[in-house]
Amino acid sequence: MLVECLQSYVLHTHDVSYLFDLLHVFDTATLVDYHFLKLFYGQTMSHVLNTRAKTAVVEHFLALFVTPSVKETVKIHALQLIILPLFMSLFRTTGTTNTTGTTGTTGTTATATAAATATLPPHICNTIVSSLLTTTVVYSDGMRIQLLKMATLLITHLPTVLVGKRKEL
Repeated sequence: MLVECLQSYVLHTHDVSYLFDLLHVFDTATLVDYHFLKLFYGQTMSHVLNTRAKTAVVEHFLALFVTPSVKETVKIHALQLIILPLFMSLFRTTGTTNTTGTTGTTGTTATATAAATATLPPHICNTIVSSLLTTTVVYSDGMRIQLLKMATLLITHLPTVLVGKRKEL
């Protein structure tokens, strides 16, 4: 019940810090099924938050990621449940026709690229590359998998923003 109240609060106030506070429930062994929270992170949040709030989510994640007191499992959950679905919703295009004539997604369109660039301006992309992807810190396999997924999404959909960071990637 408390989790649902916090979800409502986040949707109405766009105070994104609570999104990350709720991630601790996935580290605790419990009989409660938090699948509704995973759906909230993956579907509702990505579509309901405005561009400014999405940018705030990414900035809060970057601050959380470089904080040494935050457990790695929380960072992995943040990548897996919040950041990657948010990035995928930014880059998703709907109803486009690919070169074979079938309907589906074909990559970034001008609208999707504009939305992604508004949410992920070059300075945030540069911070992601320098703080998350090109560090000498040794991560667990789970963390490396999530970081690789994020790097792949960024390289695939924002190559012009990342062109200056090709050596690091």
